[in-house]
Amino acid sequence: MKKIFFLFVMVFAVSMVMAQNVSTVNQTGDQNSASATQTGANTASVTQVGNDNDATQIQVGIGNHALIIQDGVGTTNQETFDNTAVQNQDGKTNTATIVQKEVGKAIASQTQKGENNVANIDQRNPWSNLVNNHTQLQTGNGNKANANVFNGGNTGSQTQDGDNNWSQINQAQSGNTAIHMQDGIKNYAFSSQGSGGSFVNVNQKGDDNIATTVQTGAGNKINMDQIGNGNNAGVIPYWGGEMGVKQVGADNETNFIQNGDNNTHFVLQQGDGNDVVSDVDGDLNRGTVKQIGDLNNVVVEIEYGNKNETTVLQEGNENTAKIQSIGTVSSNSFYMSDLNIINMVQKGSKNTALFDVVAGDKNVVDIDQIGNSNYTSFGVKYGNENNFSESANGNLNRTSLNITADWGSSSDGNMVAIEKNGNSNYVSGAIKGDTNEIDITQTGSSNKVGTNWYTSDGLNVVGDMNQITVSQTGDGNMSLNSVMGNSNVISVIQK
Repeated sequence: MKKIFFLFVMVFAVSMVMAQNVSTVNQTGDQNSASATQTGANTASVTQVGNDNDATQIQVGIGNHALIIQDGVGTTNQETFDNTAVQNQDGKTNTATIVQKEVGKAIASQTQKGENNVANIDQRNPWSNLVNNHTQLQTGNGNKANANVFNGGNTGSQTQDGDNNWSQINQAQSGNTAIHMQDGIKNYAFSSQGSGGSFVNVNQKGDDNIATTVQTGAGNKINMDQIGNGNNAGVIPYWGGEMGVKQVGADNETNFIQNGDNNTHFVLQQGDGNDVVSDVDGDLNRGTVKQIGDLNNVVVEIEYGNKNETTVLQEGNENTAKIQSIGTVSSNSFYMSDLNIINMVQKGSKNTALFDVVAGDKNVVDIDQIGNSNYTSFGVKYGNENNFSESANGNLNRTSLNITADWGSSSDGNMVAIEKNGNSNYVSGAIKGDTNEIDITQTGSSNKVGTNWYTSDGLNVVGDMNQITVSQTGDGNMSLNSVMGNSNVISVIQK
């Protein structure tokens, strides 16, 4: 009796497990195809209304849910056709949903391997004859991927490898491409494309990274790489604060790289034809780039540096700002360029501001240009604790200053403040040494320190602890200075 009772219980249990598989297929129309393969206690459902739709569902595991709806409800209320939907689930308690409505001509593919993953694709195509194509691949546990597509001709890809990653893509109009690749734990990516012909590629490798992008306009392009942990280009949730990269206008391009840990950067492009290249290699760097206008260009490159802060604001046309803070002098010395703080504000047209640090730390640079055709360039090769400030207000002002050092020496402790107010002012210079203080103020028109902005005959300082002050107020003034030695003091005032 005991053996018979045991056999009865086992048969009953197996029959209960087998009864938990549910597959529902509803098809209306011609030449539709649906296939469902289930191994385990899974649920699958397919609804197809229209012609030439194809649906495939494969489930291996326990507690998986798969849903495919391909019909014509929505704004057009017509039958849908030529849709393809494929769902492949291998694991436990995964959820996959594909909804393709209205005119149709959509392709959707979902692959889930792991546990507790959620994937949703919603593609609506009310008017266009172009094909939407979206793919979601999840490997790991607790990942979530959402894709919302409106109109035709859009392409999307979401790849998640790890645990608890979150990805959402929103696309409207036609010709957009969005790619999200997440490899790690608790990465967060959001992309919204509001017009046609835009491209975004977000690549996250590491843990706890945040990337949010918004494109409003046509022909915009974003490439964003986050390699490391705790890098931020946006906030969670994405609607709760500033976007990591926001493009408002047409034909803007952003190339954005964060390589390190706990970096935070934001980019705003408002206008047409703007270009931003931001390459950050290090930890705890912070940066903000804002371009308002047309044909602006920004290049930010920080390598081997920590705790740098960069702020660039450009309003106007054809402005160029280039910021570089790069360590490493030789294979045996100097590897870091740290604690630099750089602020650049350009308002006007055809302004150019360039700053370059090779292996110096604790530099502070403040450049403010309001006017037309201004040019400013600061350079540091090895130096430490330099402080530069440039404010130009007027027309056709030019500044070129090169702070450098010979091999094996350093240029440190220099302080340079240049303020120009007027027309056609020039400042040139080359500084070698330490603890120099230079203060140049020009107010008026046609004032010069050197014969031209690109020459080195004006303000050439070699030595230690020099202090130079040049102040010119009036018309047609010129000051040529060359100081060599130690503890020199020079003061030139012309009014």
